[in-house]
Amino acid sequence: MDDDALLEALADNNEKGSASALQSLLYDEESVLAAILHAGTDAETDLTLGYLQRMLEALPMKDRDAMVPFARLGGADGLRLSRAAFAVMVKFSDLLDDFTALVDAVAMQAGLEEGNPGKDAAVMATIRAQPQADVLLRRWESAARMRQWINEKKQASVRQLEKDVAGEVRAKKAAEAKKAAEEKEKLAAEEAKKKEEAAGEEKKSW
Repeated sequence: MDDDALLEALADNNEKGSASALQSLLYDEESVLAAILHAGTDAETDLTLGYLQRMLEALPMKDRDAMVPFARLGGADGLRLSRAAFAVMVKFSDLLDDFTALVDAVAMQAGLEEGNPGKDAAVMATIRAQPQADVLLRRWESAARMRQWINEKKQASVRQLEKDVAGEVRAKKAAEAKKAAEEKEKLAAEEAKKKEEAAGEEKKSW
C-alpha cells in the first residue's frame, strides 16, 4: 500500500465515520500477498509469476538459452521460497499496485492471445512494456536467489545423512567383526576343552 492510497483511505474513513474504506484497502493488499504466497489462490497471479519465472530462466531476454544458474534450484520447495521472498519484496518496496497492474495486463493479453501460437511471446512483450516490469523482474530474480539457500540446506542434509549412514555401516561392520572374533574364540575354546577331555579319558583308560 503506498502512502497516497493510505492517506486517501484514512480521509475517507474519517468522513464516513467507519473503517470500511481502510478495511477494504487492507483486505485487497492481503489478498494480493496471499495470492503471491500460495499457488492456486488466484489463477491470474499464478500465470503472471509463471511468465516472470520463464523470463528469469531465459535471461538475458534476447537469448532464451542462457539459463540463470539458480532459477530452478530446489524444485517445488525452491519455488515456494521464491514466492514467499517475492511477496515480502513487493510489500515493502511499495510495488503492490504495480504488481496488480501487471497481473491485470497479463490476464488481459493472455485472454486476447488464447489459441494463438505466438501467445507466450505476446504476453512477455506486454510484461516488458509495463512501467515497472524491469523492477518487478529484478525483484523476482532476487527472490529466486533464495533457492540457493534451500539448495545448500538440502545438500548439507544429504552430506550429513551420508556421514551418518557411513558411520552406521562402519559401526555395524565393527560389531559384526567383533561378534565373529568372539564366536571364533568360543569355538576354539570349546575345541580345546574337547581335546582336553579326550586326553583325560585316554589317560584313564591306561
